[in-house]
Amino acid sequence: MATRRMISADIFEDEYFIELSMLGRVLWFGLVARCADDQGRLQDNIRLIKSQIFPADDIELIQLEELINKFTKGGKLIKYKIGGKNLIQIANWWKYQTPMWAGKSKFPAPAGWIDREKYHAPNGAKIVTLNWDKKGGYQVITQLDTNQVTNYDTNIDSKHIDDGDGDGDGDGDGDGDGDGDGEATKTPATSQTFSTDPADRIWRKIKPASLVIPPTLRETTIPVIDLALKRNGGDEDKTAVEGKTYFDAWCKRRGKDGKYYSPSGRGWIDWWAQGEIPAQHDGNSGPGFVPTEYIT
Repeated sequence: MATRRMISADIFEDEYFIELSMLGRVLWFGLVARCADDQGRLQDNIRLIKSQIFPADDIELIQLEELINKFTKGGKLIKYKIGGKNLIQIANWWKYQTPMWAGKSKFPAPAGWIDREKYHAPNGAKIVTLNWDKKGGYQVITQLDTNQVTNYDTNIDSKHIDDGDGDGDGDGDGDGDGDGDGEATKTPATSQTFSTDPADRIWRKIKPASLVIPPTLRETTIPVIDLALKRNGGDEDKTAVEGKTYFDAWCKRRGKDGKYYSPSGRGWIDWWAQGEIPAQHDGNSGPGFVPTEYIT
């Protein structure tokens, strides 16, 4: 596993980051630089995380657990479970990481996520790449094949994963700085297609072309869906129909320029939270006015 990571200087002007405690900031840097593999993935094990980032510090596990949950709620981390193993994916990994090489992860990716790999083949004569010409991260599907999605990755059964250089460390450069056992890692079979979070399931019913709630919207969207789910007695289908009413109304709304609101806009989520679809308004303010940043 490579150990050089990119930390953008912009993070020190990021409103979310500057509001974190000092412990939260150090933890975040540690997750990126120490815990995550080349695909931005790590085990959801708070004891392991502490031992890797704060091996000699007297820090309560509950403090770190609360911060991890804060990062997750804020859409910075994605928690998921496959094959009985709890895992974490750093949501914006491929937005900021620009490595020359990236080995395979020992852990399966969350549903809808694209890994980017580039490493030397065992004989060193060939460079193996996977999705290296793509952005990586969460996949955007424009046309969804229901049958394909239903069977997505359900046939994985103890596939052998090797990093391409024979040393088993996942970095593909042959220096053995990972686990060094030289043995292929088995990926446990997964019986799930997508996140098991009810909010994500409801989201997919509202917006079938989107596999999961985008990380940037999770903090505001999940509470809205959770409240609607409780209001509908736990009925996910009924909740999805309710949410789709707001989403469809949003997509049929036109702005002052005559163009329809973008399906990726977030204003409909606020409508849902308020329980009201505002009347059409052609002015620059009033009940039907939606700020530009909510439209696009």
